Amino acid sequence: MQTVYYQDKVLQRGGSASIKGNFFDIATNEEYWVSGPKKRGGDAHYERVTILIDDDVKEEYWTTIRAPQ
Repeated sequence: MQTVYYQDKVLQRGGSASIKGNFFDIATNEEYWVSGPKKRGGDAHYERVTILIDDDVKEEYWTTIRAPQ
C-alpha cells in the first residue's frame, strides 16, 4: 500500500470507479488526486482547477520542472 505524508495529512493509495481521487485521507476519507508535476503544466486530473504550488518548492518547480527548453 502506498502512503503519502503531506503537511498534517496521511494519504493512502486507493480508488475505484466510484471515486475521483487516487488517494484518500485516512482520518477524514476526503479524496485527493496525487500526481507528479508535468513539464507542460497539465498537473490537474481531468477537471479544470487551480493548481497550488507550495512555497517551499515554487522556485524548483518553475526553474527545473517548467523551465523553458
